[in-house]
Amino acid sequence: LQNANEIKDGADTKVVTNGSWVTEQLFFNTLDEHFSDVHVRRALALALDREGLTKALTFGYAQTANSLLPTTIPYNANDTIKALNFNIEAAKEELAKSAFPNGFTTKLLVASGNSTRAQEAQIIQAAGQTIGIKIEIESIELATFRERFFAYDFAAMLNSGQADSPEANSIIAFQTDPEGFSKSYWTHYTNDEVTKLLYEGQKTADGDERAQIYTKLLQTLADEVPYIPLYYPDVLKGIRSSVDGLVVLPNGSARFEDVRISQ
Repeated sequence: LQNANEIKDGADTKVVTNGSWVTEQLFFNTLDEHFSDVHVRRALALALDREGLTKALTFGYAQTANSLLPTTIPYNANDTIKALNFNIEAAKEELAKSAFPNGFTTKLLVASGNSTRAQEAQIIQAAGQTIGIKIEIESIELATFRERFFAYDFAAMLNSGQADSPEANSIIAFQTDPEGFSKSYWTHYTNDEVTKLLYEGQKTADGDERAQIYTKLLQTLADEVPYIPLYYPDVLKGIRSSVDGLVVLPNGSARFEDVRISQ
């Protein structure tokens, strides 16, 4: 992302871009003593300026997320979901309702070697500080990072969710089913109403009824924030200016059949 504008403005280079099926997120372990408290999760969500974070780190190549689902996937409801937007006073009030009104110390797990995630972590750390949550950043190599979150050995972590196809259930099932393979993306978030809506959405044909089911489910996630959707990053490909017809797909791959190279 940092080099994208250099390539875009280069004398003989350009950037081909498209929306992705990815949502960058801050995940909470709901088995953790602090983040099992919905008021703590809501407080940190309100303290975090997601729009500012997106603008600062993605150089215009991402969209601030309100919904779990990227805008490239049907039923995302990103424009209608009432997310917990940046509001420090509301964040302090929310923390006051929690079991930890005076704040606490916790850790944020991050895979090393990713400069964007390192900066995300620092912004989240600063946001927590404004309401009395001291966040220590724990940066470890990727293999150990994965072992840790697979074992629920974390309080909060930075990661992304990616759909396998433009199908809402692809991400929703992975991140909301506490009995599924990923146990709600290793957050162990459990809400019986959300699970019920998940199963209803899976068996409901495309149309308004399915849209209503997913909107209700996504709003509940936005209210209870077992994870905070941060932004939807674009897929970027840097190419020579002489190349035309390259199509970038939301899964990160590219279509070459119509590519032409001008002399």
